[in-house]
Amino acid sequence: MKKTSEDSSRIEPPSVIIWQKLEELGWSQNDFANVAGISLKHVSEILNNKKHITLETAKILEKVFEEPVFFWLQKDVEYRLYLEELGRKGITANDDISQRAYIYKYNPISEMVRRGWIGKTKKLSDLKKEILKFWNIEELNFDFLEEPHTAKGTFYKTGNIEVNPYYTQVWLRVVKEKCKSISVPTYEKAKLISLLELVPDYTKKPEGIKEFLEELKAVGVKFVVFPHLKKTAINGAAFLDQNTPVVVFTLRYDRLDHFWFVLLHEISHILLHKDLLKSGHVDFELTDEIDQKEKEANDKARELLRYKEILSYFQGPKREIYDSEIERIARTLNLHVSIVRGALASSDLIFYSRIHSGNSPVSRSIPEEYFLEKKERGRK
Repeated sequence: MKKTSEDSSRIEPPSVIIWQKLEELGWSQNDFANVAGISLKHVSEILNNKKHITLETAKILEKVFEEPVFFWLQKDVEYRLYLEELGRKGITANDDISQRAYIYKYNPISEMVRRGWIGKTKKLSDLKKEILKFWNIEELNFDFLEEPHTAKGTFYKTGNIEVNPYYTQVWLRVVKEKCKSISVPTYEKAKLISLLELVPDYTKKPEGIKEFLEELKAVGVKFVVFPHLKKTAINGAAFLDQNTPVVVFTLRYDRLDHFWFVLLHEISHILLHKDLLKSGHVDFELTDEIDQKEKEANDKARELLRYKEILSYFQGPKREIYDSEIERIARTLNLHVSIVRGALASSDLIFYSRIHSGNSPVSRSIPEEYFLEKKERGRK
């Protein structure tokens, strides 16, 4: 039986560097193939160390990743010489490579290190320790991430965005853990329902977001801001911490209308779909096509934000809508003007480019205490 290599003199193959760069860029193998102008099969062979880095391949990698041709050729030669040396000693590196690739498939290592969720490592053994500790598991086995309630296969698309379901579960695990230390009163559903009736008033108040979040906390709902990971495109999430509902906002779009819609969408899940909250429900693009429960949450959010009343002013043939009209309707319905613009844009009655007028960054209005990672705060 051959020994495997795991020591400080280990030399990584060029594929490890490429995997890291793909993760940093948020690219899939398909993205890499399209940008590089090579086949997906060729990409797979490079990433699985089945092909040498030729001069032509090195030139492609230089253009894609901005590392010189010499860098890639040198890394490849060093690795091949390293393998020859291991072979003379009766050692194989294949197990190390496959394990590292396996870890990277399920975990966005660079972002996890950058955000302090795991420590920075060089040796595979240390990386394994960090990952085992992160997931609280004893063996390197991610089959649990393939279960139906945690993932939808490998990569899948929501709208025009490719989503990595494994990275989504990494994100969800961290936010769940961080929310355990937050204290709120006992959840009272009736008081939450009463609070929602006042949403339009809060959208207009100068301190409306701060006041609404205070009231949300008072009725026993935890609210936090926690940025999404690359290749997740998460807008928000809802789950239960013990019996306490939690709403997460990612600041993916730093706009007032987006904040109110996502917040109310997640609260709607809390009120309408308690069964979704046990394992944690994550929302991506807010479209009606996903499933019936998403449609119900969207409809409830639109109802609370008076979308029906807004759109009633624009029945009939499609026409140009002036800013003065939008502002007048906002005053009439006692809504912030950004809510009206958001409703019109989502109904294709105005261009999305007009949504930003009067739509200041919501991150400036959310108190610091709700940010789980202060350095991620999206202040302008």
